[in-house]
Amino acid sequence: MNGNGSRDATAWIGRVETLRGPRYLAILACLEDAIRTGELPSQTRLPPQRQLATLLGLTVGTAGRAYAIAAERGLITGATGRGTFVSDSPFGGEGAISPLRGALADVSRLRAELAVSPPERQMIDLALPAVPSSEVSAIIRDALRELADGDRLLSLRRYVTYRAPPRHLQTAARWIAGLGIEADASRIAVVANANQGLAATILSNILRGESILTDSLTYPGLKVLAFNYGWRLEPLERDEEGILPDALERGALEGHGRIVYLQSELHNPTAAVMRLDRRRIIAEIARRYDLVLIDDLAALCELTSSIAPLTALAPERTFAIISVGKSVSVSVPAGYVVTPPGWGERFEQQVRDRYFQISPLGPEIVSHLIESGAMADVARAYRAAIAARLGLLRTHLPQADFTSDPRSFFVWLRLPPNWHSADFASAAALNGFTVAAAANFAVGMTMRLSAVRLSLLGAPSDAVFIDGVTRLGSLMNADSVSAGVII
Repeated sequence: MNGNGSRDATAWIGRVETLRGPRYLAILACLEDAIRTGELPSQTRLPPQRQLATLLGLTVGTAGRAYAIAAERGLITGATGRGTFVSDSPFGGEGAISPLRGALADVSRLRAELAVSPPERQMIDLALPAVPSSEVSAIIRDALRELADGDRLLSLRRYVTYRAPPRHLQTAARWIAGLGIEADASRIAVVANANQGLAATILSNILRGESILTDSLTYPGLKVLAFNYGWRLEPLERDEEGILPDALERGALEGHGRIVYLQSELHNPTAAVMRLDRRRIIAEIARRYDLVLIDDLAALCELTSSIAPLTALAPERTFAIISVGKSVSVSVPAGYVVTPPGWGERFEQQVRDRYFQISPLGPEIVSHLIESGAMADVARAYRAAIAARLGLLRTHLPQADFTSDPRSFFVWLRLPPNWHSADFASAAALNGFTVAAAANFAVGMTMRLSAVRLSLLGAPSDAVFIDGVTRLGSLMNADSVSAGVII
C-alpha cells in the first residue's frame, strides 16, 4: 500500500527487468510511465532507494541516480526523514518540468524494440569510465600476490578506529605529491572511497539551511548525495574550463552558499583542466568571502600535474578528494582526503563517528601498490590504453568534436545541434550502446544540452570499442525525432 492507502507503489518495479540498456534509464522510464498513466498518483510514497536497489539486484547508487534525475525533472520530491513521493503536478501546473523526451517517452515502444534484440548481442559500454585491462589486471594481481606472500596481512586484525597507521599516511603523501600537493601525513585522512570522503567533507562543514555552490555541470555523485541528505545545490555559470570567477563571487556575495565543490584538475564530465590564473582568482575569492573549497581529484587515472593545486594556493580552506576507484579499481576500498592544516585528526575522527570503522585492507593494498612501483605501472598502462583508444576514436570518427586529456578515461563529445543529450542517450540504448548524457551532470539547467560523456576504456576490446563508435557515428547523423533502431 502507498501513502494514499489504496495502491501498490511497487508494481511498476517489476517492469524494469523487461527493458535492456542502462538500469537507471530503465528505472526512470518505468517510473515515468507509471506516473503518466495514473498508476502512481500524486503524493504516492515510493520505495526508499535501498529497497528499490534490493528488489532489482542493483547498487544503491544506481537507484539513487534514477531518483535524482526524476527529482530534477520534477517527477518526484524527497525530504530527509519523510521519504520520496510523486510530485503534485509532474506533467502540468505551476513549476512542472517536461517529462522524458524522445525514445524513452514511449516506454512500450522502447520495451518492444529492445526485446527483439538477439540475446547474444551485448550492450556496448561507452558510459562507465574504465574497465581494468588484462595488463592492468596482471599488474594488480602480481602486486597482491606479493602482499599475500608476506606477513603484513596477518597483522590486519583491527579496523582503522581512529588514525590510520603512519606508514599508510606517509606513503599516501608521497603518492599525492605528484599533483603538487605537499601535505604531511597529519593532513591526510583515510576513507573507504571518494564518495564517502566527499560526504564526510560536506557534513563536516555545512550549516543547516546552507547551499553548496557548484559548477552547473557537476559530478552525478554529488547530486545523489544532495538528494539523499536534503542539501540544496546552487549552480554557477561556467565556460570551457569550469566555474566562472564572477559567478562564484556573485554567489558568495548574495549569500547563496559557503561551500564550493569543483574539479580543477580534471572536470567530470568535460575533461577540462582549470588554468593557473583562474585557480588563483578562485583562491582569492574564497579568502575574501571565507569560503570552503572542495577540490575533487578522483577522476584522474594518474596523480600528475604541472599546475599548482588549490591546496597550495589556499591550503587553509581547501579539501582535496583522492580516490583509487578509477586510478586502480573500484574493488580496492580506499580513498584519501587532504585537509587544511590542523584538520587531519579531527576530520578522520568525524569520519569514524559517522561511518563506523574502515577496513585496514584497502589502505594496506594501496600502500603496497605505491611502495612496490605497481601504482606507477598501472598509471603508465592506463595512459597507454587511453592514448590508443583516442587514436581509434579519431580514426573511426574523424569529424568528432571532443575534449580530452591524457589522464582522462573519458572524452566530452559535442553532438550535432539537432540532438538533445537525453534523447541521444535514449536512442543509443536502442542501438546497443550506452553513453552518459550531459543532462545527467546538469544542475538546475533547462537549456538545451548537446553533448555526451564518452568512455574510452569501458569497452573490453578495441574491436568492441570500434563497433560502438561506429554505431555512435551513425546515430549522430540520424534524425533525432524519428531515430529508433538504425543499425
